Amino acid sequence: MSNIIDSGTNNTIFDKNQPFFVFKSTNYNASAGEAIVADTSTSTFTITLPLSPTPGDQITIFDAANTFLAKPLIIARNNKNINGVADDLLMDEPVLKLIYINNSQGWRTL
Repeated sequence: MSNIIDSGTNNTIFDKNQPFFVFKSTNYNASAGEAIVADTSTSTFTITLPLSPTPGDQITIFDAANTFLAKPLIIARNNKNINGVADDLLMDEPVLKLIYINNSQGWRTL
């Protein structure tokens, strides 16, 4: 089992050896170490990256309903670059892993 938090019930299952999974379908502020299962089947929404990341912080985002091509998820950079560019990111891939490098590069996609 892994860390699973249901945003409707707040039920949690914990296993320290697994990533921290959260399920989201509305705007959300991400935290380092999370694996976010995002569902845009109802509407596009925004996941905002952490304001003060440290080098090595990671976030993984999954397309829960295979709808990112039709309704892209918006990744808000929160004043940090993404791939060295000062722009938010429209996610249209089924999985995205981000790692924070430094203030110049910001978040890099893998």
